[in-house]
Amino acid sequence: MPNLHIHVYTVCYNEEKILPYFLRHYSSFAEKIIVFDNYSTDSSPDIVRSCPIADLRRFNTNGTFNDLENIRIKNKSYKESLGKADFVIVVDMDEFLYHPQILELLRRYKSDGVTLPKTIGYDMISWRFPRSSKPFVENMRIGRESPSYAKRCIFHPEVDINFQVGAHTCNAAGNILESNSADIKLLHYHYLGLLRIIRKHRAFKRRLSQFNLEHKLGYQYTWGALRLVGRFLVYRANSYDIIFGKPSLIASMIARWVNALSRYYWSDDRDNKWKY
Repeated sequence: MPNLHIHVYTVCYNEEKILPYFLRHYSSFAEKIIVFDNYSTDSSPDIVRSCPIADLRRFNTNGTFNDLENIRIKNKSYKESLGKADFVIVVDMDEFLYHPQILELLRRYKSDGVTLPKTIGYDMISWRFPRSSKPFVENMRIGRESPSYAKRCIFHPEVDINFQVGAHTCNAAGNILESNSADIKLLHYHYLGLLRIIRKHRAFKRRLSQFNLEHKLGYQYTWGALRLVGRFLVYRANSYDIIFGKPSLIASMIARWVNALSRYYWSDDRDNKWKY
C-alpha cells in the first residue's frame, strides 16, 4: 500500500503529564506533529523536543489564555501541509483520534476522495490520572458518547475548515466530500484525575484573557470544585467501555441514584450548564 502522509497540529500550555501520551499516540500513524506552545512553564517544550517527529513552535499571549489566538492557529497553521499531507489532524492536547485500523481506513478514504471524515465524540473519565505507560486507548477506555465532541478535526489540507471559537463547530468550505459514516472515534481525555482537573481549572481561570472574559469564553474554568465533582459523578455513572462496548459495573450500580440527583442540579445536559 502507498504511504499515507498525516500531519498533526495542536496547541499546548503546561501539558507535561498528558503530552508524552499524546506524542506516542499520534507518532504511531502520523509522520509529523506540530506543537504550538504558549510559553509553557513546565517541561512541555523539552518533551516536544525529545520527540523525533515533533516540531516545536511558540506563540505569545502575554501569559493569558486567549481563544481568539487559539482559533487563529487552528484555522491557519495546517495550510502549510497543503501539497505535503493527505490528511491533517487539528486537535487539542487531550483529544485522541482512534480507530483500530486507522491507516487502512484513511487509505480507503483517500482512494474514495473523502476530504472531511465524520467523527463520533466521547468524553473519557477517570478519577485518577493513569500511572501506566500503556497507550490511553488501551488503558483508559471508560467514557460516554458526547455529540458536542464530534469535532471535524481530520480533513484534507485543501479544505478551508473555518473552525468557530472552541473548534466544536466549523463552516468548512472548498472541495468537500464527507465520509458516509462516523467511523473514527474522537476521545476527549479532559476528565482524567479529579484533583488534577481542579488544579488545572484554577490555573486557567487565572489566565483567562480579556477577550475570553468579554465574550464569556472558557466559562468552564470558573467552575468550583463542587461543580467538577458533580460532573465527574454524572459522567462516571453514564460511562462504559467505549472500545469494546462493555457496560461498566460501577456505572450500573450508581447510575440510577446519580442521575436522579443530577436532574436537580443539571439544568440542561445539552450544553452542560448547572443551576448553581
